[in-house]
Amino acid sequence: MLADSLTIATIPLYDNSAKAYKLGGVESYMRALAKAAHERGAKVDAYQISDSEWTRDEGFFTLHGVPVKGGFFKPANQKLFEYARERASERGAIVISGDHMNVKTRDPRAIVVEHGIAFDYPISGSGPAFWLKSFIKLLRCVRNVARFQYVNNTVCVDYNHFNWLRTISSPRDGARMKVIPNFCSGFISDAEFEEKLASRRTRKRRIVFARRFVWYRGTELFANVAERLLREFGDIEITFAGEGPQEGILREKFGSSENVKITSFHPDETFEFHKGFDLAVVPTIFSEGTSLSLIEAMGAGCLPVCTHVGGMTNIVVDGFNGMMSYPDEDSFYECVRGALLAAPERFDAMARNARETAQMGLDYGSWSEKWISFIDRTVAALG
Repeated sequence: MLADSLTIATIPLYDNSAKAYKLGGVESYMRALAKAAHERGAKVDAYQISDSEWTRDEGFFTLHGVPVKGGFFKPANQKLFEYARERASERGAIVISGDHMNVKTRDPRAIVVEHGIAFDYPISGSGPAFWLKSFIKLLRCVRNVARFQYVNNTVCVDYNHFNWLRTISSPRDGARMKVIPNFCSGFISDAEFEEKLASRRTRKRRIVFARRFVWYRGTELFANVAERLLREFGDIEITFAGEGPQEGILREKFGSSENVKITSFHPDETFEFHKGFDLAVVPTIFSEGTSLSLIEAMGAGCLPVCTHVGGMTNIVVDGFNGMMSYPDEDSFYECVRGALLAAPERFDAMARNARETAQMGLDYGSWSEKWISFIDRTVAALG
């Protein structure tokens, strides 16, 4: 690795006390990137905004809490980046954890990560109200085009964003862009996989929703779908695994249900956790890149059922390595129902194809190699 260090300006990975780890795809992604650089011998330091100054040793990187506050002329994230930049090595790369941090820099060492389109939210209504909402959405598109001009080097986690940019604008001259989809941290062994497929015929079938409990991740949507499925199928168990503001809705709906479990797990356990399930649902309504939950589920031998939102369309081919639907309740219900009613041979074939897709194209080693190569080219361009 040409870079002697990696400096990361990130959204908070921990709360202000540096004790409670924050759940989410971006947070997991930054930890994985820190690990990849550390494995290649680089010193890794990450900086997040906090109420007080603290340092936490994560083993493969050091996390620093930085008490910065934004002002009228300079936002807090810009101050955080400049604080990190001052402490970065001259021969090291600087990664900004997301374009939504709105950091502006012409430092050639800087790389910003684009985690997927976040403004593809549905709008409703009719007449003037509908067109006003559409105009506001257009302004968000313009703002996100502007964001691509803030930093010279960009890594996109899916082709959806890259192709969207080309429909409305183009990368400016001199800018470098690379698409590096997310990865699977492990793969279920052949023996475990075949045992899981065989055992499904003699036990209850296990379905998991492993996302943050927020509306746009489809929490309430799938809760409604789950109620309908439980009325129709007596041989299924459903697990909601995560944390978030809609946990109360789940407990209210399913608190007394024997076939529903509500739990959580550490992000580092995502792959192992998914190995215990047959079918993984990812009913995202909007704002999705190449979902880590989806990819980990595929590597763990689950049949994925997802919506055709964001970068998930780069991963799943409907009917081949999973099933895909429009992001609404009725469509998703029919899609999950179709998976449950599928002939065992067809279900097994799709699950096998999902596992092979993750093994062949979404493994951690390839992801790490692509990232290190991009970092090295960035550092080499310094001269």
